[in-house]
Amino acid sequence: MSDEEEEWVEIGRVGPPHGVRGEFKVQPLTDFPEERLGMPGPRWLQAPAPKIGRRAAPEPEEFELEWGRMMISKGNEVWLVKLEGVESPEEAALLRGHSLLIPASARQALEDEDEFYVQDLVGLTVVLQSSGELVGHVSDVFDGTGTHDVLRIQLAPSQLERLAASSSGSSGGGSSEEGGEDGGEEAEEGAEGGGAPGPRHVLLPFAKAMVPVVDLSARRMEITPPEGLLELAAPSNLRRPRRENRGKRERRKPRPRVQSQAAEPGAAAAGSSGGSDAAS
Repeated sequence: MSDEEEEWVEIGRVGPPHGVRGEFKVQPLTDFPEERLGMPGPRWLQAPAPKIGRRAAPEPEEFELEWGRMMISKGNEVWLVKLEGVESPEEAALLRGHSLLIPASARQALEDEDEFYVQDLVGLTVVLQSSGELVGHVSDVFDGTGTHDVLRIQLAPSQLERLAASSSGSSGGGSSEEGGEDGGEEAEEGAEGGGAPGPRHVLLPFAKAMVPVVDLSARRMEITPPEGLLELAAPSNLRRPRRENRGKRERRKPRPRVQSQAAEPGAAAAGSSGGSDAAS
């Protein structure tokens, strides 16, 4: 399989050099650091995409991992790695900021039916289980602060149109004396803007009670959101996506069966208005 056809999984981010023999520190981005960063074998390095222009990142380049070991640096767990052909701190410094990759086909199979890789969840079509109505697609998965991780669901155009119709209907329900003038102005603004709001998303706890069906083969997810959650959709900033939005890291996400307080509509709404650009 060629590089163009292969999917890649990010297992680490190259940090500063360490020592005088070409070793460097790596920030682990995998749930299997001992195997990915400690066992010898082929790995791939990819330079970051240029900051100027719209050129894509260069193709990954294959290296042989000689050895790796875990260490504590400034209170954080990092890995010290040595690649074949990188023999000096100057050569190691040139790799800082590169992504350390493996092919997606090399990932371990997950034994738990309620555990999924982030990369497999991102991009899934999302529908309402009760009606089959299209909701949108999964655009990101956030680490949860409690029992559940959180799905970010980008709403489909049909949902945006429904929100626009609902908003215009509620704004036109006031009295003619108090709301007539303002309502007319809002209607005029809506007409000028095409009648639909900009991109919006909702946050949904990744719990089995709310996400009962995840069908990876069909690239489809069925959800049972709390009543009113879709109406709490927050504006999406699509111009500045987080790097994590790509969902390329080798992270597993469980789907707990027990519903907690994090699954309450209020909690989801608070998250929806809070941190779409916060780094995980």
